[in-house]
Amino acid sequence: MSHLLTALEPLMPAGMVGGMVGGVAAVLGGWVGVLVRRLVLTGAHRRPGDPALRDPRRLPVALGLGWLGVVVALRAQPPGVVVAYLVALSVGAWLMAVDADVQRLPNAVTLPAVPVSAVALAACSALARDPPAWGRALLGGLLLGGVYLLLYAVGAWRGTAGIGLGDVKLALALGPWLAWLGWPVLLAGAYVGFVLSGLGALALLALGRAGPGTALPHGPSMIVGAWLGWCAAPLL
Repeated sequence: MSHLLTALEPLMPAGMVGGMVGGVAAVLGGWVGVLVRRLVLTGAHRRPGDPALRDPRRLPVALGLGWLGVVVALRAQPPGVVVAYLVALSVGAWLMAVDADVQRLPNAVTLPAVPVSAVALAACSALARDPPAWGRALLGGLLLGGVYLLLYAVGAWRGTAGIGLGDVKLALALGPWLAWLGWPVLLAGAYVGFVLSGLGALALLALGRAGPGTALPHGPSMIVGAWLGWCAAPLL
């Protein structure tokens, strides 16, 4: 497909090829979003006693836009790298919906995601012919996971609701995908994740939908922050 678009580029108006690729990515991302929504609605992630299932009806549109952003931001990377990031984003979308539903990040996904991410990014480094990126990715995962582990320990010591162990495991898996694109991307994605979480908490407090001790899911903010970091990668 990429070879066909490259061949057609001289025959088409400037920007049309890029627009076609972006449009296809948005449509495919929306279709994947429909599948992810259906998976969430099966309730396979739920336990007895969980609250009523929340329907992530906006997920197809969100994932379509998410795919579009990744394809545009990583267009200079090899196609295999772009596909890897699209898959990672799609898994992240499922985790976002699950965390928003039950305020829990399943070990069945977060634990395997750590070694799978390491292997996938090793392949990405080989495709991009950039071996140092893999080492940076592994170190970035350890650093981000370490920060979240420290925050979890502080919260547990103080007895306050905050970062959970699920967030720590997600950070170990998410950090490499940020750091592979560069240290500024890791810093930006992690920082934006915390900012989004804080703004969301303030909004819920202002609307009376949460109190000072209410436990709120942090996973969605982490994943959206990572996606924004990926999208900003060409500028960082």
